Amino acid sequence: MKKVFIVIVLLFSSVGLFAQKYSGGSGTEADPYQIGTTGDLIELSITASDWDNDYILITDISFPEDSSSVNWNGDDTLDWKLYDNFGFTPIGSEYNPFTGSFDGQNHKISYIFIDRTIENSIGLFGNINSANIKNTQIINSLIQGSSNVASLVGTSTNSKIINCSSDCFVVGYVNVGGLVGKSTSYSLISECFTRGFTGGRDYVGGLVGANDDNSIVNYSNSTGNIIGSKYVGGLVGINDNNSIIYRSSASGNILGEFGVGGFIGYNYNESMISDCYSMGDITKRDNSTSSNFGSFCGRIGKSSSIIHCYSIGRIYEDRFSGFIGYVSGYSKISGNYLDYETSLQKSGSGATPRTTAEMKTQATFTDADWDFNTIWDIDPETNDGYPILRDATVGILEDAAKSESRILCFPNPITRGKRLNLSLEVELSDYTIKFYDTTGALAFQYTNSKSIHIPNDISIGAYFIVIESMGEIIGVEKIIIE
Repeated sequence: MKKVFIVIVLLFSSVGLFAQKYSGGSGTEADPYQIGTTGDLIELSITASDWDNDYILITDISFPEDSSSVNWNGDDTLDWKLYDNFGFTPIGSEYNPFTGSFDGQNHKISYIFIDRTIENSIGLFGNINSANIKNTQIINSLIQGSSNVASLVGTSTNSKIINCSSDCFVVGYVNVGGLVGKSTSYSLISECFTRGFTGGRDYVGGLVGANDDNSIVNYSNSTGNIIGSKYVGGLVGINDNNSIIYRSSASGNILGEFGVGGFIGYNYNESMISDCYSMGDITKRDNSTSSNFGSFCGRIGKSSSIIHCYSIGRIYEDRFSGFIGYVSGYSKISGNYLDYETSLQKSGSGATPRTTAEMKTQATFTDADWDFNTIWDIDPETNDGYPILRDATVGILEDAAKSESRILCFPNPITRGKRLNLSLEVELSDYTIKFYDTTGALAFQYTNSKSIHIPNDISIGAYFIVIESMGEIIGVEKIIIE
């Protein structure tokens, strides 16, 4: 009997020892762990010993829309007041970064909630180092942190992020990006796309907050709206320390105070931007007395370069600056163009002003040796007739090609106490209209109404309207309340 008992104990011990982790796999490159449930993702987030393995996402994953119903810290108890109120724990930390690989296989992760406003390196992945992340989509999520904040990766060091996208609400303080907060130390971001809303103070970009230390961004674009203070750009907040951005674009609207550009806030320290364009409008934040506003770039300096780029966005600022807001030190700036009719910038630094008709004519650009054989294309039926990049990604989000807003607001600007009328390009039966101020705080909201009374006691200034339906962000638009 004693021998039988020992055998039974060993059998049960073996079952526990070799119990399947996650939804399958062994964590190797040949047999990656399979992430197939919200529980798998939470388990990965709290199991630091697994942050050097390989993973694949085998299906779309959606957390409940009610974030307070989720046991985010994985302790099998739901105590919203103590721990779960911080939301999802980012995968990878400063002293134990994620060093493996994650292939989303073009699946979506929805309704991630992170509220860690005094913590750094915040996103689905907090810190990654020598890692590879690809084919991953983050949508309908709320991400809040302090420094290095984004939807996908807070801090990327010597890592590759390829073919990823997001449509989220991201708010932070410094180095805030729609997809990546800070990309540094020879990191690569390629074929990525963002829309949604990104807000912060310094170094804020629709795709990346800070692209630093020999890092590269290419074949990427952002259509999201951005709010920031210092060094704010439609695609990247700051491109610094020998970093490169090429064949990318931005078309979101921007609100900022200093060093604000339709594409890049600050291009600095021997960094380069080539073959890119921006189409978003720029507005100066309320009561700001700062400057350095450019239709394409807010500020450039220290032997950096911008070559073969164009912009068409309008600058709502009383000190017109043209294509680049301010040029300091020696910089190489050549072959750039600016639509002076749409931007209202007839002069300024960095580009040759042209009419809208000229900007839609290939000969305008070939005169400056633009490559229309392998890099650029132009077609009256595409990109509103302006030049478009041949290899530019449109993102892997559904309906990603539709970059224009789905909301029409009138009158805009509007006076307090008056009614704002909305026209939606899609029919909605159940929706919420939220008004956010320039700090990202919710000012007020309405449900299922296209005629909205603007409160008499609301502060004047710029606001972003976000329309949500069935948990999805339908559109974002900027208004001015006088």
